[in-house]
Amino acid sequence: MTQETHDQLPLKLIDQFSYSPERFVVHSGIKEIVDSFEQISIAHKYSINFIFGQECVGKTHLSIYMAKHGQIKVIANLISGKEFGELIEAVNNKSLSVPEVLVVDDVDAYLNKIQPDHSGAFVTFIELCRRANSRIFLLSSTSIEDLPCDD
Repeated sequence: MTQETHDQLPLKLIDQFSYSPERFVVHSGIKEIVDSFEQISIAHKYSINFIFGQECVGKTHLSIYMAKHGQIKVIANLISGKEFGELIEAVNNKSLSVPEVLVVDDVDAYLNKIQPDHSGAFVTFIELCRRANSRIFLLSSTSIEDLPCDD
């Protein structure tokens, strides 16, 4: 048995593109969501919106576009689901004010960790947001039916 050796090709690897609102393409498959986001964001009326999509379909890029693009006059706060618990705690403890517009990417990272009968902090946060007429956009790769929740 002979062993073959191969020389490695000298490939020039380029850096991965970073997500940016300028690189986001509003195509026909996402236009309705973007239009709804823009309309809901400028209305001064409480709204909570759940956006479901499989992994690796562009939800993170969409969330960055939603929070950072300049076509709306409202600044949206963007956080990850991993940071969502910290934001909830800070708002509930009144060390941070309730966000006017909030975009939570990968909210399932937070919601999947809530144990039965331990959703009180989340419920309190949502109630504070309702009173403040916040607009909330939750992006998830877990469908709302598959998330654990209290009865």
